[in-house]
Amino acid sequence: MISASEDIETFLRQHFAKRGGETRSLSPQLVEAMAYSLFSGGKRFRPNLCLQAAMAFGGQAQEAIPYAAAIELIHTYSLIHDDLPSMDNDDIRRGKPTNHKIFGEALALLAGDALLTEAFYIIAQSYSSRAQLSGPLVLCLSSAAGMSGMVGGQAMDMSLGAPLHSIEGALLTHRGKTAALIAAALEGAAVITQLNTSQIEVARCLGESLGIAFQVRDDLLDREMGSANSVLSYWSEGETNAYLDDLLKDAQEMVQTLPPGSEELLTFFSYNRERQI
Repeated sequence: MISASEDIETFLRQHFAKRGGETRSLSPQLVEAMAYSLFSGGKRFRPNLCLQAAMAFGGQAQEAIPYAAAIELIHTYSLIHDDLPSMDNDDIRRGKPTNHKIFGEALALLAGDALLTEAFYIIAQSYSSRAQLSGPLVLCLSSAAGMSGMVGGQAMDMSLGAPLHSIEGALLTHRGKTAALIAAALEGAAVITQLNTSQIEVARCLGESLGIAFQVRDDLLDREMGSANSVLSYWSEGETNAYLDDLLKDAQEMVQTLPPGSEELLTFFSYNRERQI
């Protein structure tokens, strides 16, 4: 499957050229901070997965580009916030100083906030004439990004709230922090290509399984670090690899219920997983 990174990049740069011009008089530094992280060389895996899914489901990638771009904005905002001293306190991201190291903590926080809200502006504007898409897409992405998804998973990862010190807790953290946004990429593509209700749910479950598989594999790669929310705190390497095999088997079964050609998504995901998405 071909990469659609150029289409995503073109949309994002055109959008920011227009929106940045509209708002730059308010705070040019804010626009600069947003662009610094958004155009820092990310692989665009999540939006690419969304576009590949739209094509695999029988639709046109072009229709999914705005939604895919919105996913990338949310992913970027999460990285800015994750890097803050109050969170993971990282100085380097993708080989460059993190946002707060360049712009300060306050502006980095606001840049993340702005990227998050801009994601929903893009969906509302781009699908304004198609209410049957805009509402479900906002619901899908907000659920994946918020307290029941990515943010909730991050809170558990930081032991804020009620973490479960068990394999169930580790997998629940992975499901929220990593898998929710990947699931939203596939679910949104299914909505845009107007699959039926049961197929949309299968697409979401497929994305969740693939997202958990990625994070579990990451636990294996980082096993020396001994993170409290790593599955290796509770399972042996053999048990963990067996669980990964089960996830892949489930994914292979799920794609059989989706439109012909959907199995190519597994190839696309596996390729990107090896490149450390």
